[in-house]
Amino acid sequence: MPVAFLRQGCSLLPGIKKISEILHTAEAIPIKTKTLAPDDTLGLTNRCGLLPPDDLDSLKVGRIIRKTSEQQSRWLIKAGCETWQRLYGEQAGGTHTGLFAGLATIACDDDKHVYCFKNPKRKAIAATLLRKTRPLAGLALLNTTACSHLATQLQITGPNAAFSPHADAGAAALTEAYFNVLEGNCARALCGAGSQKITPLYFLAYESLLKKFAATPWFPTESAAFIGIDSVYGTADGIPPDGILIDTLRAFGSEKKHRLPAIDKLLARLRVNNRNLPEQVIHTGTVSYSDTLRVLTASHLPTANQFFIDTMTGYTGPASVLLAVNLTLEIFKQGIALDQHKTVKKIAQAPQTSALIIAQGLEGQVNYLLVGKAP
Repeated sequence: MPVAFLRQGCSLLPGIKKISEILHTAEAIPIKTKTLAPDDTLGLTNRCGLLPPDDLDSLKVGRIIRKTSEQQSRWLIKAGCETWQRLYGEQAGGTHTGLFAGLATIACDDDKHVYCFKNPKRKAIAATLLRKTRPLAGLALLNTTACSHLATQLQITGPNAAFSPHADAGAAALTEAYFNVLEGNCARALCGAGSQKITPLYFLAYESLLKKFAATPWFPTESAAFIGIDSVYGTADGIPPDGILIDTLRAFGSEKKHRLPAIDKLLARLRVNNRNLPEQVIHTGTVSYSDTLRVLTASHLPTANQFFIDTMTGYTGPASVLLAVNLTLEIFKQGIALDQHKTVKKIAQAPQTSALIIAQGLEGQVNYLLVGKAP
């Protein structure tokens, strides 16, 4: 069973410097959040997590990048560049490096004015936004700026692909990077994703999909995260990987039928290849803790610890699966496990060797990513 080698990258979250900070805190929600008026959110939530503006001065990017990239792109560029510098230093990417990104759509430009609406109904909001912003502002995919700028800055000229949030962008990007590395199309890949910028247009554009979360406490969060994927065990400097990507599987289902479609197929593949079943499960894309999903997962993996990362980070859209990978690699480093109440358990006798990330997409996609501890 071929594997790719994973390297922990940068995770941008409001008020959080490192993903490890969410593990050992007494705070129910460790990230920094802001209260929102119901008129600005269509009544879908009352708060969100906002990243601070970034001018990219610390990265010494060219003027053209600062001039043509809006704030959403800058978060993605910052996370990608910081990950690259942490993992590979100042070396250029070249033709043997691929770039794979899960992208959100552009919510608006960098105008700091926040639209407030006396009438929170959808038609009133739509009319105001279409008069005061570009009509297609919510539909443009970020690959025209973020990915090209990131590739230029890091001199990455190998395979590249960008994915839409409606294709469960982060998981799709990671899966594509994995197969490109395994098939020899690139020796390594920089893989990441960024969330949507939280504005009234965000709630308008995704209203029908976000309504299903309205019955449970949830909040959206601006975020970006990256990892490195290599075809070889160690770097040129002899630095070992942080983990391995053992397998990935994508399926489609529905809440009415089966919320974990094809999981039996994935677990059967593990048994055929004499691999142990995962001891940890990390759910993402589910917005809040779900007892139904926990019970269903336990029916397939009865001894596995389960953790719902969105209960602590908020809903981060395309970035969620990359945050989950970085968190999984941190769990392996610290030799701990997480349960649904975020109880940190020290593993004394038999350290965990693998974790299953279950990433739920907004439109019925379910992506399984089996991450293992580095040999």
